[in-house]
Amino acid sequence: MLRNDLLGVGFLVNEEKSQHKFKNGSVLLGLLRDGYIDIPSHKLENHREKVINIQTKTHVLARELASVVDSIISLKFAYGSVYTTTDRCCWKELEKFRNHSDFSKTVQFLPDVVKNSKAAATNKKCDNYFSKFQHWCLKYNFCHLPASVSTVAVFLGGLIQQKVSQSVLEAYFYSINWHQKLSLKLNPCADEFLTLI
Repeated sequence: MLRNDLLGVGFLVNEEKSQHKFKNGSVLLGLLRDGYIDIPSHKLENHREKVINIQTKTHVLARELASVVDSIISLKFAYGSVYTTTDRCCWKELEKFRNHSDFSKTVQFLPDVVKNSKAAATNKKCDNYFSKFQHWCLKYNFCHLPASVSTVAVFLGGLIQQKVSQSVLEAYFYSINWHQKLSLKLNPCADEFLTLI
């Protein structure tokens, strides 16, 4: 069904690299597929250790907290849409303060605080990939921030047609996702359709 959907909207499907049906025991985006999506035990253990580490401290660095949040977000396929709803509500709630005279500077500063919780190399990589997405959007007169689900889907679909590696595709998706989150707008990357690509 997914193959026909992709062909129907004009994508080229590389039959040699495509797996149209999941097999039990296969890995999808770092999660196990064994009749249902499951979290590998080493990921759960890593997540548990991060949470225990934070619970035992009296002072927690923003970077440590961000690491735990990233762990939760990376497991969203197994957890379901809880993270998406929370993510959207939090940023949407902050948006209310953007035009308030007393709080606007603080709200504008928060994305920088969140961004600085990532390593400099991670930010540089995200900025580089997002810049390429931004230039593509400008070339075709699409809005890059906030981008629409269809804009991100067409962009990623083009990368797939160019046969970029899985790691490059994931880097683009992660970078677009990250910058959309930082914009304090609804994030198109949280849409279930994009998780199917």
